[in-house]
Amino acid sequence: MKLVRYLPLLSLFGVVWAFKTSFVEDDEEEDFNIDDTEPQDFGNFADLAIAFPVAISNISNCTSLLSGRDVHSGNITLPVGESQYEDLEMLFDKVSGYYTVLHASMDGGDGPVYCPEKSLPHLRGCVGIGLCLLSRDVPEYIDMSMYTSYLEMLDRFEEQTWPILERQIAIEGTSVHLTLDTPIPEKYSCNSFGETQTFQASLLQEDLSSTLSISSAMASATHLTHQLLDAHVANASMDTMVDQIQNAWRPICHKLSCDPSNFWDIHFASHAQTMSLAEVGSATTVRAEVRKRLGLERRVKAFMVEHAERMASMIHTETQSRAGRFFDYNSKSHSAVATWKEYGRRGKDAMMEFVVPYSSAIARVNETRATVAFDQVEYRKFCRDEDQKRARGDPHAARALLVSRQSSVLSHTGDMELDEDADLEDEQVTRHGKGFFKKVGKVVKKAAKAVGKAVVKVAKFIIKLFACIGDIFEFVTTGYAKDIVPGNVAFGAGVTAGDMGTGLYNLMKGQPPVTWISLDIGFAIGVTYKAAWAGFGVGVGASCSAAGCVAYVGVGVLGTVNLPMLVPTIFCPFGAYIGDPVTGFQCSQVFGGSITAFCCNFDLITGKNDCR
Repeated sequence: MKLVRYLPLLSLFGVVWAFKTSFVEDDEEEDFNIDDTEPQDFGNFADLAIAFPVAISNISNCTSLLSGRDVHSGNITLPVGESQYEDLEMLFDKVSGYYTVLHASMDGGDGPVYCPEKSLPHLRGCVGIGLCLLSRDVPEYIDMSMYTSYLEMLDRFEEQTWPILERQIAIEGTSVHLTLDTPIPEKYSCNSFGETQTFQASLLQEDLSSTLSISSAMASATHLTHQLLDAHVANASMDTMVDQIQNAWRPICHKLSCDPSNFWDIHFASHAQTMSLAEVGSATTVRAEVRKRLGLERRVKAFMVEHAERMASMIHTETQSRAGRFFDYNSKSHSAVATWKEYGRRGKDAMMEFVVPYSSAIARVNETRATVAFDQVEYRKFCRDEDQKRARGDPHAARALLVSRQSSVLSHTGDMELDEDADLEDEQVTRHGKGFFKKVGKVVKKAAKAVGKAVVKVAKFIIKLFACIGDIFEFVTTGYAKDIVPGNVAFGAGVTAGDMGTGLYNLMKGQPPVTWISLDIGFAIGVTYKAAWAGFGVGVGASCSAAGCVAYVGVGVLGTVNLPMLVPTIFCPFGAYIGDPVTGFQCSQVFGGSITAFCCNFDLITGKNDCR
């Protein structure tokens, strides 16, 4: 990515927790029996289940490159072009595989009619059509947890990525028509995310025992919260408004074990209801609930951004008002966050447990079909590298997973070794959730023994590709924040431990520390303002010593709230600003969260990286 060369120049202060992702380790050794699975065992739209998240990832990647075009170029496969035409061609190339799969999934000749290739106005709706078609296989073939994860991806694409993409295309000068004259037929339309089914329940009664009635109660409380936030006027009492919101959520929190006095506790704990609904509800009902929850999260963030200075004074004080506690991100409970992480883990596990065995099953029959949704430039590069390693006799030819500091794909316990006989050691595969990545090793091993190199390459590429798709993350930075490219690129950064004196000074000069230092960096590209970032977030965890500084980058769509910190504070030892208040570093707390789209590794000192 093009932002890499700026990172050695960052001033690193404060405390950062960036991209905290879900991870639960389990020792189960449950196995995939891929020898007994056939492509038809995965439903009518299994190809779309591969193509959909890949398309989201590729569009996100392209949009982030366009947003960061003014940052010095790094080692990327396809640089952005010099014109709108070249940039659109890059975008269309990255989704060409998705369109091939989508057209094959639509009725008759509908594909080219409603989703013509190389048409930007159709792109947003046609991504939605893909998930609408996938819902027909839920839950018979596609697990509801996997489906909810895809809903999270689609919502963020439609509400956050797409507006940024429109903005970047418009900046390039030529007007592009981005609305459709012909509506999408009802059979392909899920853009409303469905309507909540009506169940008899009252927020004033105790009859909230069933999952469906809680869902209805949450919809009512969400609607009331929107109304109250919309009706608030400047300088009016926030405590009075918050009292009404708390009263609406109190009976729901009684059932969900959340704290009605803090919105973020309500938000994170409410994922338990979505998990319960996934067990008993229809795809339509789940769609509605996910949409409403994410919509309320965005509305609360927007309200906090609108009143950022007032929020900061209410929250960052020793005696918080009721409103201060309600909006304070730090007042959420650990149990609520654990619920959210479990929700994310289930979705990621379900996705991986579908895409890896299905891709292997297809590759046994038709390698071209198995790879049609891939970014062909990246897949050819991957295959070329694998062939070169095999020719050299490299024992580490089967490196399947990227290294993440705190990802759900947490750490390499060893490289996936694969010689010409495909002898892969199961113990060397990172385990995710219910022993999943140990099972992945067995998938690749069995595939290798059964049919050879084609299946192995497909399975390994799928593992690598999906390792950074669909992990939920927190983006929390307390320290100094600054725009690099005003309005487009910003970061917040901080040292967490180690040599904070000379180590920090050396890193600012692009040199390794004399001893040791641990640091985290939050980086955002897209649309950045003083009180908010919207776009693509980069979380960096690095351990630096005299020998070097290796870092990991995870990238996902996010929207943040940036609140100025009251000083003095231990997080900002140099005061409210470093440098000029307009162009310098401001002491801030930046928070948000989302779901990852892609990731890469780089060396903080040398800039060596594998970013696209």
